[in-house]
This record gives sequence, structure tokens and C-alpha cells, in this order.
Amino acid sequence: MPKRLIVGITGATGAIYGISLLRALKETAGWESHLVLTDAGVLNVWHEHKMKRK
Repeated sequence: MPKRLIVGITGATGAIYGISLLRALKETAGWESHLVLTDAGVLNVWHEHKMKRK
């Protein structure tokens, strides 16, 4: 059974830490990760990192 982690990103700056963590977990065996974004978090990620929802 994998370890599970939920990462939350809000409108505060510093979203890069959550994004970096999710990318690292994606490459690490034994981890399942999920992302929860607030509406302000979506805007922040787009503004700071030019990333869009899929």
C-alpha cells in the first residue's frame, strides 16, 4: 500500500515548493500524491509559473 500525501496550494506565494514536492513524489516509488488548489491558488500558479490546469 503506497504512502499518501495531499498537497494544498492557496493564493499565498511559494507555490513552487508544492509543485516541486509533487514532481519529486511522482518520481519516488511508494508514494501517491494529490493536489488541492483554491481558486486563488490556481491564479497564483498561473501567474508565478505559467502553468495551467489539465
